Amino acid sequence: MTRRALHGCLLLSVVGALAAVGTVAAGLPAAEARRRSDELVTQAQQMSAEGRSKEARRAVEEALRIAPDNPAARRELAMHLVAEGEAARAVQELRAVAQARPYDGGAARELGAVLGVTGDHQGATEWLRRAVRLEPHNGVAHAMLASQLAQAGELEAALEAAERGARLAPRVSLTHFVLALVRWRAGHLQEAHEALRETQRLRPSDPQVIISLASLAGELGRHQEAAGHLRQLVELQPDSPEAWAALGAALAAAGSPQEAVRAFSRALELDPANAAARRALGISE
Repeated sequence: MTRRALHGCLLLSVVGALAAVGTVAAGLPAAEARRRSDELVTQAQQMSAEGRSKEARRAVEEALRIAPDNPAARRELAMHLVAEGEAARAVQELRAVAQARPYDGGAARELGAVLGVTGDHQGATEWLRRAVRLEPHNGVAHAMLASQLAQAGELEAALEAAERGARLAPRVSLTHFVLALVRWRAGHLQEAHEALRETQRLRPSDPQVIISLASLAGELGRHQEAAGHLRQLVELQPDSPEAWAALGAALAAAGSPQEAVRAFSRALELDPANAAARRALGISE
């Protein structure tokens, strides 16, 4: 209770004061339940970050049992459902939260993202447009909208949203990565390469970024550069036959056949059934 509310209670008549005390006392269990539920959500998020997904899921379920209307718990449950492949159920949870909280940009953003996972790109775009209206300075929201617009083939609008997202959140790697992919899809390869370079500066050891850089460098005819990126990838993933096979292909394109053979051979050592390596080395099926 705030000091102002407390002072107001003291000014009530005796009967009114007794009624007020009864109301506050009745509200305490609900407030305590919500506090405990929020604590469990925080614990669940920490468990998820540590890879303890089953414990995290149990904590979320307990948070909802204590406070079924806690939006934070419902949103956390939705993230677990997505990870478990139950995106449709996740949409139900997030839609309930977003409709109950029409001015919550985060809820609209999360619902839009999960609708995109289910393939409902029109619904995803509608909710992400709402998120952008509610959070016009949120670069991530603009980037997420750009991704959906690009998938719908609205490349001009997607480029505009992606550029705005990167400007608003220049230190967030996701915004530059989305900008790179949208530019790439629009055929602006050199500009896409620049955005990928910025993404790598912010996220230097991300395999997805490295693979994207290698692929784009190959498309630009920069085969030595592509091979360099893939050398970095096999350092990060030395036991990945796919990474070694990709390096072999890049080395072959770069005019280094002996190195390419060694890379393909390493891929086969790790996975004798690797189709790309077998084809490259002339091994019949």
